[in-house]
Amino acid sequence: MKPIKDTNSNNEPQWYKMLPDHLKPPIDKIKKLENLRKIISLDTSDYISHLIIFKGIGQSRWEVIKTQEDILNKLRQRFPQYSEKELFKEVLLSRFRVKIAFPTSGDPSPEELKRRIENIDQVMISINTFQDLINYILEMDKDILKSFEYFTIQEEINQILSEGSSS
Repeated sequence: MKPIKDTNSNNEPQWYKMLPDHLKPPIDKIKKLENLRKIISLDTSDYISHLIIFKGIGQSRWEVIKTQEDILNKLRQRFPQYSEKELFKEVLLSRFRVKIAFPTSGDPSPEELKRRIENIDQVMISINTFQDLINYILEMDKDILKSFEYFTIQEEINQILSEGSSS
C-alpha cells in the first residue's frame, strides 16, 4: 500500500479528511488527536495510525451525538413544519431503522427494534428534549460503546472528544 502523508496543503491529517463533515472535530481536538496518532505511528505504520483515529472517532459517544445532531438538522430543513417532538421522533425512527438494516453485536434484536417502531408514541412519552433523545440512544448503545472502551487508544480518543464543549 502507498503510505498516506500526514497532511495536505491545508494541513489536515488524512484521518480528518476521511470523516464526513458533521464528524470533523474542532481544531483543538484535531491537534490532540493528531498528537495521539503520531504516538501510535511509532508502533505501527502511518496508514494504520490514521485508520485507528478514524475508526476511534466512529466508535465514540461523541460520534453518536454528532450524528443525531446532523440528522436532526437535516430533518429540520426538510420538514420545517414539524414540531421539535416530531423531529425527535423521526431521528429515533431513523436510528432504529439503521440498526435493523445494519445490526451490530450488542444492539437490541431486530424484533425488539420493530416493536419499538410500532410503539414509537409510547417510547416518545419520555423524550421531550434533544438531551432526552440522546440519553435514550446512548442507553440503547451502551453495550456497544462500552465494548470499544476496552482499548486504551479508544479511551484516549473518547477523552479528547469529550473535553470541553460537545463541538
